[in-house]
Formats: sequence, structure tokens, C-alpha cells
Amino acid sequence: MTEMSDPSDPRIHVRAVRLFGWRAVAAIVAGFTVLAAVAAFLALGFLFIVLPTMVLGAVAYYFLPKPPSRSVGNSKAAERTGSTTIIDGTYKVTNDATGDAGNDHNHGRD
Repeated sequence: MTEMSDPSDPRIHVRAVRLFGWRAVAAIVAGFTVLAAVAAFLALGFLFIVLPTMVLGAVAYYFLPKPPSRSVGNSKAAERTGSTTIIDGTYKVTNDATGDAGNDHNHGRD
């Protein structure tokens, strides 16, 4: 079983820092100075490391070879490229009633 230490025990010493007057103002100014230095360091790191990396990545992406674009259903694009494909055939309507097709997902469950 552990016992609580006696508050008058000289081996345990906790010093409370109390600042008043100009020392408090100096501590606040020092704290804000450290905070401003950290913010400036992060801003400069972003400006000189992250931003150029993003710009170089965008430029490299712009100059990478692009796959040929395929336009589906755009006949004017097919005419421009000269790759028009005509599929000729005979078509027949096998079932013109809506909802009675054999591929209906509810077929046979009625």
C-alpha cells in the first residue's frame, strides 16, 4: 500500500512561478516572439520548399505525354480524326412491351 507523502517533506519541492509587473510583460513578449519565430519558420518553409515542389510537379505533369483521347458518341471528333467506324447490321425489335423483357430483375418472382 502506498502512503501519501507528507506536505512538509523536504525531499519534494514544487516551485510555483509567479510573475508580476515587468517580468510578466517580458515573459509574454518572449512567448509571442517565440511563437512569431515558429510561424515565420513554417511560412518560409512553405514558401521555399512546398510551393516550388508544387510548381515543378504541375510543370512536369503538363509536359508528360498524354494518352490519345477517345471520344465516345462525339461524331464531330471522329470526323476530325478520320477514324470513323460504321457498324452496319439488321436490327429487329423482339419485345416492345415495357417491363416484360426476360432480363427484368423481377422476372419469375411475381
